[in-house]
Amino acid sequence: MSKQSDLKEKIVEEIIKKIETIPDLTWNKMLNVEMPRNLEGRFYNGANILNLNLSTVGTEYKSNIWGTFKQISDLGGKV
Repeated sequence: MSKQSDLKEKIVEEIIKKIETIPDLTWNKMLNVEMPRNLEGRFYNGANILNLNLSTVGTEYKSNIWGTFKQISDLGGKV
């Protein structure tokens, strides 16, 4: 399998998991999420948008800002 096929399969699996585990989940709740961006303020694109938004569905996250290992390390954080 290609990396792209693996990514698609993982995203589909995550969507199915969310649908099965969150009883009041609707497409509006899944899609009505702030656009994910990194610590530098740049918006993500492509499959990263869907993947990161899926990570927030059903959580209490207050923000949709993400950081790479390097970005967090440069700010003195630890992963």
